[in-house]
Amino acid sequence: MPVDEQFLREAITLAHDNAGCGGRPFGAVVVRDGDEDLYAYRRRQVGPG
Repeated sequence: MPVDEQFLREAITLAHDNAGCGGRPFGAVVVRDGDEDLYAYRRRQVGPG
C-alpha cells in the first residue's frame, strides 16, 4: 500500500471513530517529509464555552 494511502486511511479511521463518539465525521493527518506530524479530529461542543 502506498504511504499516502496509509495516511489517508488513518484520517478516515479518525473520522469514523469520532462519528461513533457523537462527533462529526472529520479527521485529519498532517504529514511532513513522510512523517506524521499531527493528527486531529473535530469535537462537537455542547453548551456555552
